[in-house]
Amino acid sequence: MNIKKQREKIGISQRQLALKLGLQPQYLSNYESGKIQPNIETLIKIADYFNISIDELLERETESINIAYLSEKQKELIKYIANANNATINTIDAFVQGVRYAETERETLKQTIKNKLNG
Repeated sequence: MNIKKQREKIGISQRQLALKLGLQPQYLSNYESGKIQPNIETLIKIADYFNISIDELLERETESINIAYLSEKQKELIKYIANANNATINTIDAFVQGVRYAETERETLKQTIKNKLNG
């Protein structure tokens, strides 16, 4: 579990976090050491406090994306890619993989994406 890492990242003590979450400090200590596991309500409370998913808090690998944390532009881009034809997907994939394109191809790709995001 990732509680200690998250807590240390924002620089608060175990006691401070426990009080902010309405928990007994000993419980938080036990969660961090793995002696006991928090119930689902406590997991939600802790994940919400750190603004992360429960999967991230539990350090679970996942292929899915929680779109609740994405901006509207990111959501639009995902929709665009999901509905794109194979040629567009291959072009975007190659671009992400670092394939070098001629200046005109890069500009066309950027303009296509920008146009799709802007409306």
